[in-house]
Amino acid sequence: MGLPQRNSMPDTPLHPSPSFFTLGIAPQILQILTNRRFLVPTPIQQQSIPPAIEGKDIVGIAQTGTGKTFAFGIPMLQRLAKFPGRGLVIVPTPAPASSNASRCHPP
Repeated sequence: MGLPQRNSMPDTPLHPSPSFFTLGIAPQILQILTNRRFLVPTPIQQQSIPPAIEGKDIVGIAQTGTGKTFAFGIPMLQRLAKFPGRGLVIVPTPAPASSNASRCHPP
């Protein structure tokens, strides 16, 4: 038996690749992401960045390495640039707190 043939036309419509440019992120932050070669958001980022930018509270549960820091960090930094104040991130242990802090500060 040979390999199954792929249809030339998919059954479902094609969706454009996800992009940080569609999430409502400020141009200055998009430029930083692009310069650092962050081009495609992860699922947790796609789902949480838009509502967080709107000021809604979010709870993100995803495996290590899936982009949770950017998922809450990008909207928080964007809102703090517009509305000076403070942001609160709650993490379960000191290790993620240190990691998150280092990722949200410029090099």
